[in-house]
Amino acid sequence: MSNLIQTMVAIPLFAALGAPAATTLQDAERIALTAVPGGIVQDIERERHLGGDVFDVEVLTPEGTEYEVIIDADDGRILSTRRDD
Repeated sequence: MSNLIQTMVAIPLFAALGAPAATTLQDAERIALTAVPGGIVQDIERERHLGGDVFDVEVLTPEGTEYEVIIDADDGRILSTRRDD
């Protein structure tokens, strides 16, 4: 079996076995908006930290308050949400 075919078979099988999927940029945006309902994403960056990769998402509320939401890039957990003054 060629490497390409093995990879094509292994990826869906790996996902089906419950392996954690990496969080996409779109996932991170959606997750950040659950932390700041009604907000609008102003900026999003993927960054490498000592503990692993995170998404740093800046969200602006309709009232003009800015929040920073840090999301684990591996599993999508919200690591912190703080008001950005």
